[in-house]
Amino acid sequence: MKLESHRVLLVDDEPAICFAYSKLLESEQFGFDICDCVEAAIALLKNNDYFAVISDVRFAGSDNEDGVCFVSVVRKERPQAKVLLVTGYGSDELKKKALTLGVSHYI
Repeated sequence: MKLESHRVLLVDDEPAICFAYSKLLESEQFGFDICDCVEAAIALLKNNDYFAVISDVRFAGSDNEDGVCFVSVVRKERPQAKVLLVTGYGSDELKKKALTLGVSHYI
């Protein structure tokens, strides 16, 4: 039985990362949706309730911080959702910015 009240939105453009997250969430019987870009994630966010959102910071191998900008959309559309922002390219400045925007966890 999936816990729809604990649905999670995963946003990452790396298939291996999405696969790992999905296996973890399946094992805990969470419902989840997976997107590989911010635009698709915004569409899902506007039409579904999520307990948590897990997002990468950078997409498409670039130096962008689309995931950080996405946090503002999450806070507007689903203010109650926990937001976990994940990056392999972190910095103290990025962490401070993310926490200021209201992420629950920065990894």
